[in-house]
Amino acid sequence: MGLSEEEAIAQYGIEDVEVYLSEFTTLELSAVHRNKHPMHGEDEAFAGPTCLSKLVCVKSLDERVVGFHFIGPNAGEITQGFALAVKMGATKAQFDSVVGIHPTDAESFCALSTTKRSGVSWVAEGGCGGGVCG
Repeated sequence: MGLSEEEAIAQYGIEDVEVYLSEFTTLELSAVHRNKHPMHGEDEAFAGPTCLSKLVCVKSLDERVVGFHFIGPNAGEITQGFALAVKMGATKAQFDSVVGIHPTDAESFCALSTTKRSGVSWVAEGGCGGGVCG
């Protein structure tokens, strides 16, 4: 929803765009603690993340969120819930000030801290998002 990362860079310039990311396994799958089934004819089970949360922000506009992206279960419901905030010009700080409802995939947007620019892995390890909740 909003601008893609590429569109934001084209409009504001690469130095003015900050992208926050998190990849994690939805609690709907991780809480059952079952082995994953092989996918696409692979011999081994796919155990990677099932969700991606991404905010595209413009630094010079107080980190205004201009792009909101989610891949995972119930993506439409999650996106619809945040659409008004983005349309009204919400900033990254305002997203950070929201208390995330636990356990939900949407709460990931209230705790995004890893930027693409940092070079640090944005794939969750441990905790509910990492698949070891409970």
